[in-house]
Amino acid sequence: MKALDRYLLRMVLAPTLGGTLLAMLVYSAFAIAALMRDASLASAPLSTMAALVGVRDLIALEVILPSAFYLSVIMAIGAWHRDREAYACYATGISPTRIEAPLIGLALFVAILVGVLSLEARPWSYKLSYTLKERLTQLTSELLQPGTFYRWNDQLVIHARRVNESEPRLEGVFAAQREDDRYHIIRSQRARISAPDDENRQQLEFLDGDIYEMLLGDGTQRHTSFGRLVYQTDAGESSRANHRRTLPLGELLASGSTKDLAEAQWRTTMPIVTFLIGLIAIRLGHVRPLQSTYARLGIGIGIYVLVFNLINLLTSAVERGQMPAWPGLYMIVPVLLVVYVIMSRMPELNLRPRR
Repeated sequence: MKALDRYLLRMVLAPTLGGTLLAMLVYSAFAIAALMRDASLASAPLSTMAALVGVRDLIALEVILPSAFYLSVIMAIGAWHRDREAYACYATGISPTRIEAPLIGLALFVAILVGVLSLEARPWSYKLSYTLKERLTQLTSELLQPGTFYRWNDQLVIHARRVNESEPRLEGVFAAQREDDRYHIIRSQRARISAPDDENRQQLEFLDGDIYEMLLGDGTQRHTSFGRLVYQTDAGESSRANHRRTLPLGELLASGSTKDLAEAQWRTTMPIVTFLIGLIAIRLGHVRPLQSTYARLGIGIGIYVLVFNLINLLTSAVERGQMPAWPGLYMIVPVLLVVYVIMSRMPELNLRPRR
């Protein structure tokens, strides 16, 4: 690699890495604040909270990285032209195409990184995030506070008058469950909740109590005493392991669901968009000597906002079936290509320096 190539790459990489790090720190601060506002996570271990923030950062990185790269190219290449360094190179016979070659290579490299983040890191991060949050929000005897109602599932709520240090931890337990037109009221002296097993199942065990059953239709009532009564969640009852954001690309493409197809198109579109906006940023960086780069940065930000708003609109339209799944999100690719070609042919914007 020649000295000029290394110099150009350093000019772009330094602000890209710095901007990415700064954006990640800001995003992490907001993520921590959002998690702390969640009452179910308030007592979570610090290590688990850090893991949740980490996986959210990894998910956000597929958008933060191309954004930082795009803005860095505009500012770095714009400053290089503004300070006449680029024109000194042109005066020695180095063509603009030669100058752009390492930058195009860098745009391709960043696009590949974004592809890895979108296709591999994104489903893995979402799956881990859902697993961590489910385990934190699942009830255990250690997490229950006395005198507070908790939801065990969509139909059952539980309340304990006291929580002991020894097993069984719960005393003076009350629970209520509704199934269609049937009510179950449970009162027991003691109860315990098991930790989730390997299949994400839990047991709620009532000891020495009574269950009252009432039918709303005819008012029939029945009372039964028990020594032990066990409720068990199903392995897939609360698990989000099959959420579309956790599925591999092949399963998404094979699915007939519009939401699955929208997720698949998002993953495959992001690296292409990253490369194309990188090319557009290179064009926007060509300014006249001593010309301010802020006007080009404003144009670049406007293009960026339009592009990602269009991507979001197309994603929503595909998910809701408001537009055909094909071309779907891929419509953004020819749009960006047209923008790039038009910009390359506009000498009044001085996108390619005049020799």
